[in-house]
Amino acid sequence: MKEYQYVKVDQELLYKIPLEMEGKSGISLVNESLNNFKFKKIFPWNLTVRLNYKEMDINGLPTDNQLFLIENYRKILENKFNSEDKPNVLFVANICVNGESDLIWRVHNPDIIEEVLKREIQVKPIKFEFGYFMKYDIEWMEVEALINL
Repeated sequence: MKEYQYVKVDQELLYKIPLEMEGKSGISLVNESLNNFKFKKIFPWNLTVRLNYKEMDINGLPTDNQLFLIENYRKILENKFNSEDKPNVLFVANICVNGESDLIWRVHNPDIIEEVLKREIQVKPIKFEFGYFMKYDIEWMEVEALINL
């Protein structure tokens, strides 16, 4: 297995962008500090954690309180994912539409993620129903619509 040198990642630059998916209004919070990221091969996996939120406005978007809880849980997960000396995940975006929030990261070591998320599912520490899926995507095609590659 080839060992890659870790790189220093710029601080997150989060931008809120309105969107429309299948005729439904939505919002996305995108980390634009990953635009033109040059070290894609270090983070070849795409992870999406889907949360179903209960409090929403008439457009299916989360209330401010729910958005706060989603962001807080994202940070908790990131702390667990990045428990090593080197970063294991890079946050890409949070996409909210129709009662669902997709938290998207790029991942270096998927084994750590699997351990953390299996534990989260068993313990159920949050008030959201959630699931996740991870896909090997060395070219970052899964996130190309969100960031400039």
